Amino acid sequence: MTHPPLADASTLGLCPFVVKGRGEHYSVIRREGRQGISTGRAGVEAVGLLAAGRTIGQTRDLLGERYGVPAGEVDLTPLLDTLFASGFVRTLDGRPVAASHEPARHRLRVCLTLLVWSPLLELALKYLPLRLAVPFTYRWFARAPDAGLEARVAAGVRRAPGLGLPPGAVARIVAGNAQALRKQFCDRLLLGTLPPRRARRWLGSEIRVSGLEHLARSVARGKGTILCSYHMGSYGLLPFALGARGVAVTMYAGFGAEARADVATWLAERARRGDGYPVGITGGPMGLRALVRGLARGETVLLYCDRAPGEDERAAHETGGRIRVPFLGAHVWSARGLGWLHARTGATVLPAVLLWEGRRGHHLHMGPAIAGDPGASGSAGAETVVLEAYGALERLVRQYPAQWLKWEDLAGMIAL
Repeated sequence: MTHPPLADASTLGLCPFVVKGRGEHYSVIRREGRQGISTGRAGVEAVGLLAAGRTIGQTRDLLGERYGVPAGEVDLTPLLDTLFASGFVRTLDGRPVAASHEPARHRLRVCLTLLVWSPLLELALKYLPLRLAVPFTYRWFARAPDAGLEARVAAGVRRAPGLGLPPGAVARIVAGNAQALRKQFCDRLLLGTLPPRRARRWLGSEIRVSGLEHLARSVARGKGTILCSYHMGSYGLLPFALGARGVAVTMYAGFGAEARADVATWLAERARRGDGYPVGITGGPMGLRALVRGLARGETVLLYCDRAPGEDERAAHETGGRIRVPFLGAHVWSARGLGWLHARTGATVLPAVLLWEGRRGHHLHMGPAIAGDPGASGSAGAETVVLEAYGALERLVRQYPAQWLKWEDLAGMIAL
């Protein structure tokens, strides 16, 4: 998210918000539009300090004191980016940066939702059958369209000539994409707020999985498995759906260290309660090295391959930069990490995505192994694996275009 430059002396005026959650998983919900962010206890404390008028530097210092770490190690960048991106920031150093007023009728509806529907939502999550509780949550978080976001998504869809869309298809994809973005946020909220037994039943029984036979064959080889995925459907649930079935997965996350720490803390808290998931998380420039060690032990790792250039460039440089890959009638930049891991370890590569399929709910698809080119070696062999993986995942984007959540980033991915 692009926002004005920030300094240690900067102060933020935040929109009114409420906090829901417990333990180490919280949702901070903006009263004026019901946009929400998920964060841990430290994130909630940081939001509270900023809302109270503390500067960014003071907030960093206070958090460092509370958690016994040097202030320089407190990274607020991911949280600040999220606050701006989600419309929480009303002013920066006293200067307006976002609209802060809503029509009175809309304010009343939001207040009623927060005061009445929030307790009702909690009851639904505890007692309604999951086949009803999940769509109930989707409806509760319905909100007015974001015209700016929809325009960016539409522009991205029009940059994909290979789709060959008929008249009116762009509007349908944009509308479906807005719904998909909302639903994946709700799924993350459900993961953190459902009672542990219901969450495990949801992930382990309610989510259908196809292609487990491909994973079983890969595990039998003993050289490890690389699941390559896109940011499609409810992508964040993918490792947990497998973990609920006893499949240990380590995912490489492209988001910041603080967010990774929040996920790790949530996993540790579940483990302490006797409800652990065999899910790990890594990232950063040394994250791929950690995946190599895991694959050498025959483990399963998860990579999201559709990240725009500029995300973790040091890791991209370490694995040989980026390559041009055909995608939807154009060419995009792809990191070589997937091919590099395969070349280093000989691990099997399986495409995998977790989608919504109408009234049937979630469906995790795992495809057959990417064959690659057995005769190729080095960078040529690595590139072949990346190309074939993109081709397999592209077919799913063509089939479910509204569920690919990177349309607004496509312009930055295209290789000129």
